[in-house]
Amino acid sequence: MRNNLDILIKKIKNKTPISLRKNIKNLFKVYRKNRNIFYKKYLKRYLSKEDIYFGLKNIGIDEGDAVMVHSSISRLGIVDGGADTILEALFEAVGPYGTIGAPTFWGLKKDYLAGLTLYDVKRSKSYLGALTETIRTHPQSKRSLHPTHSAAFIGPKADFLIKNHHYDKTPFGPNSPYRKLVDLNGKILLLGVGIEYMSSLHTIEDFIDNFSIKVYRDQPLEFRVIDDNDNDYLISSYIHCSNAAKTRNSLKLLPIFEKENIIRKSKIGFGSVKLINASELHTTMLKLYKSGITMYG
Repeated sequence: MRNNLDILIKKIKNKTPISLRKNIKNLFKVYRKNRNIFYKKYLKRYLSKEDIYFGLKNIGIDEGDAVMVHSSISRLGIVDGGADTILEALFEAVGPYGTIGAPTFWGLKKDYLAGLTLYDVKRSKSYLGALTETIRTHPQSKRSLHPTHSAAFIGPKADFLIKNHHYDKTPFGPNSPYRKLVDLNGKILLLGVGIEYMSSLHTIEDFIDNFSIKVYRDQPLEFRVIDDNDNDYLISSYIHCSNAAKTRNSLKLLPIFEKENIIRKSKIGFGSVKLINASELHTTMLKLYKSGITMYG
């Protein structure tokens, strides 16, 4: 019942004017902020590193894992120490041989569509939340050079995951961290967010030749990219088609993922937590595509 309601809400959201969507989103942010302040100030309740760590272990994060995290810290509640505490808990959960990363998209949609905008791998901030920016700015972080869908990782597999991402003409091709996570049998962790935030849902589109849905614009755009050594490049990439984005409804796939038993669900604080194996996700998406099911329409 809840899944059907979420799907209906997503359909309504896709048809709602962007300005109204932003206003509603801001209202929820204000609500979460006030709720969190109330719980900390008056009830003295907040999440510790141990709370986060045990929540991660409980859902299935193991030592040696390569994990890509999508997150909204405010949805979990007040975390003592914020994003730094969450990252420390993640490091402890995967151990010294594990790797932690996140998407670090640097621009807004209007920036991407403009083309020839500047992406500086060292200085362009991630706009995907505090944890992604904490990962990006970590002294041992490695960030990919792809001009629209960069990702950053910390750990032994970081170099492998980010290497040559910018050689792909699309964001989720064979050199992307999202596809390489499939090869590593890595995991995707959703901290306080739903599967609609899961970038790896797109790997299937770049894996299949002549994908049945037109997901990219006809012509690529060029971007200026500055690497870690301050070398300046022109790199081109195809941009997602806005018409396809309007019909995207990944929530309809959640009941299928649950039936296929490829997703684990739990809670940390106020927030839902989900874990999915990247390889199992890719295999399931391929099977669904062959049976005529995508997250579009």
